Amino acid sequence: MSASFARYDSRGYRTRDVAAGYAAWAPSYDATMDDRLDLPLLRSLVSVDWGRIAAAVDLGCGTGRIGAWLKAHGVTRVDGVDASSAMLEWAGAKRIYDRLVCADAAASGLVGRCYDLAISSFAVCHLADLGSFYTETARLIRPSGKVALIDYHPFMLLKGCPPISMRRPASRSRSPTLFI
Repeated sequence: MSASFARYDSRGYRTRDVAAGYAAWAPSYDATMDDRLDLPLLRSLVSVDWGRIAAAVDLGCGTGRIGAWLKAHGVTRVDGVDASSAMLEWAGAKRIYDRLVCADAAASGLVGRCYDLAISSFAVCHLADLGSFYTETARLIRPSGKVALIDYHPFMLLKGCPPISMRRPASRSRSPTLFI
């Protein structure tokens, strides 16, 4: 989150920054994440033919949950980017990714126009500048590429907020972006 957590915290919980929090969570992340939150949404995307995706980049890849799903659904090559070196260690041990990069999802440093798909699940809520993230995904995908963004965070379920349906951004008409 870009705003201080104190703004939302009426109980005075002890908090950590994102890097420290994910370093502590990395060993138990896979066991505590509920796949029912994001994987059914991926399965429901009819505009993406997963078997035709030759190269994907998983931005905010964490321990590799989404990378594993992509590989299991026919994606040939998957690169992963995450700001947490602890999460990347767990992802690397799974041998899912062709390449892992420790970087911000909004500034990956990867070569542009190399991916058929840029995907992110439960990561952009930690970014201060969404515009930079969208600029980075647009830079990374090929002209016919797609962006799949799932940030339907569990907190939103508790607040009763429905997922956002598919939209086409006004500034980029060449390629549909899928927002969930």
